[in-house]
Amino acid sequence: MPTYEVTCTFDGPGCGTPGGAINRSLNSVSSMREEGLDISHREVVISGDENGAASEMNARFSAPNEGIVGWHVWRARLPACGIRPVD
Repeated sequence: MPTYEVTCTFDGPGCGTPGGAINRSLNSVSSMREEGLDISHREVVISGDENGAASEMNARFSAPNEGIVGWHVWRARLPACGIRPVD
């Protein structure tokens, strides 16, 4: 199954925190799987800015297509700025 990477940024008002985004993401993946959608959380990498504040998160998901990942991003209210296939 393909893997997709979702890039989220936390540098604007209302973007929340990486911890909150991860919690919403895991809850959304769990709900989607219970509904019969094939999506799995793979990993998360959080990057900081020069001051050490979290500014970006890259999360990877396995899913049959990018549409399912996009639906997940919307459901989890992730501050996503892009989805790309990685393998």
